[in-house]
Amino acid sequence: METEERNKATRNPQVVVYLGPDGHGGDIGRPEWTRWITLVKEKEGKSASQRVRELVRDDLARLEGVKPPVADPPDYASAERSYLKIIADMSKIRAALKKAKVYDRLLALAKSLGLDANTCWNVDEICPKVLERWDGQTEHAHQFVILLKKNKEERRLEALLSSIAKKEKVPQTAAPEVAK
Repeated sequence: METEERNKATRNPQVVVYLGPDGHGGDIGRPEWTRWITLVKEKEGKSASQRVRELVRDDLARLEGVKPPVADPPDYASAERSYLKIIADMSKIRAALKKAKVYDRLLALAKSLGLDANTCWNVDEICPKVLERWDGQTEHAHQFVILLKKNKEERRLEALLSSIAKKEKVPQTAAPEVAK
């Protein structure tokens, strides 16, 4: 009987969100829910629970006709996880492009088109030009564009982490003791 119930749950493509102890809630499609959770973590550095609390709080204030309270500051730990994931993703993409021996050429092309490699503020402007002017495999150009966009997001998360760290004391881990 237990296996049959598990099979029923697996066939259901919905994510059920329980809004209260009475079990009343709603259904959200699994692909939308998964995409939303990922974007909330990457873009806002928050957990889905934090974001749902904010949405409910803000909607409640709107319905009651009052000004919504100031948003909760992003969680340092979740912003840090997003940052580390982006760094790992960038490392994989960069390694693949270097292995294909196209990374340096793509970077030179992007810089010649005006890429500001230090701040990445103009990535959205440069990406279409890179795709248009790249004379190699399209796959490499797309990987490089993804790398540029992740680099821009990395810079945003660095600023967010710095901002959070300055506003609140972020616990520092002690340095490991060196064996004598």
